[in-house]
Amino acid sequence: MRAPSLEFKPLDHTYWLGDVRLTSVTQLLSFQDFSGIPPDILEYKCKLGTFTHRAIELYLQNNLDPNSLDPRVKEYFDSWLNWWNAHSKRIEIIGVEVRFYHSVFLYAGQIDLHCMYDGKEAVIDWKCAAQHSPIYKLQTAGYQLGSNDFTGGNVQKRGALIIGKSGQCKMFWHDDNLQDAAGFTGLINTHTWRLNNERTYADKFTATH
Repeated sequence: MRAPSLEFKPLDHTYWLGDVRLTSVTQLLSFQDFSGIPPDILEYKCKLGTFTHRAIELYLQNNLDPNSLDPRVKEYFDSWLNWWNAHSKRIEIIGVEVRFYHSVFLYAGQIDLHCMYDGKEAVIDWKCAAQHSPIYKLQTAGYQLGSNDFTGGNVQKRGALIIGKSGQCKMFWHDDNLQDAAGFTGLINTHTWRLNNERTYADKFTATH
């Protein structure tokens, strides 16, 4: 029997393996606290990040007309492009916006750039952010584990490129593989436990109230 293929549904940003919905890396990191950011600003930043990611994707696929970009997006894209032009000789692209799933932990995600960097297999995440967050280390750990399981590869480097305005970009390599992998798998285990037990707690709550 042929194994089901991974399906992504963009309307609700969900991943499916046949009729089984997979947890996404984004869901596992949803404990981040954005309560201090006004909702309209948060929505704007999310859209800006999405459009910048799309512009980079099209550029790497040789399908981008830079003149078509909104000036607010182009400001970040140009920052990324300056970084890319300075480092592209060290990079051999394997895939752009690569979707994967982990066959054991049953989570899925999308890697911004899967490549060889200085001769080592790497995953890189683009971040339109003011600064680096430790949570990004958990995200790339999830990508590393998932990519290796999905492709049979051997990701040795992972990092987040912080893309700012006016040409400001900085790469943060994540080197503590054991600690970050333990942190990410801990999130998976906690999420799985909650899913397996929330129905039990819900039934008890309903029966006693």
